[in-house]
Amino acid sequence: MRYIASPLFILLLLLNQVAAQEVVTESGEKPEENIITYTQNISKVVNELKNLPPEHYAREVDSIRSSIDRFIKFKKGVCQGEFSSIIINERDDTRDFVARNSKKKLSREERKLCYRELKSFQVQFIQSMFQARKKYIIYLHNQQLKDLESSKEEAIQRLNVKFSKKI
Repeated sequence: MRYIASPLFILLLLLNQVAAQEVVTESGEKPEENIITYTQNISKVVNELKNLPPEHYAREVDSIRSSIDRFIKFKKGVCQGEFSSIIINERDDTRDFVARNSKKKLSREERKLCYRELKSFQVQFIQSMFQARKKYIIYLHNQQLKDLESSKEEAIQRLNVKFSKKI
């Protein structure tokens, strides 16, 4: 059987490359595009998870989970202030970086918002994983029913051949 990589699997491989390469500027800050792109790519994986073909589920679920686990760990670090943060100014809609060693940490409201985003992401992941796993279980069930049906047909056929010789 020839293995054909699904688009979701290819996206996961690219995500692993992005996550493994931590780009940091000279001042120790992560460029905004990389953090935002990483978040968008992980969200895309979660959204596409529910469309994962059931035939590929067993093969791809471990790499998906490891990518999601790394993202959740990263996001918890952001919420705890371990990394650079992006502050969006409400008045002029600009973005400022707050470096890791900066004296300005995330405010209580910002931490709450960060954890709410993390919770929302995890709920979305659980729902998508449920849908993908449900499709996979139905797929397995249908495969087992086909096998059972063919076993029944073979048994009846053998029985008919056996008794056709005696009758």
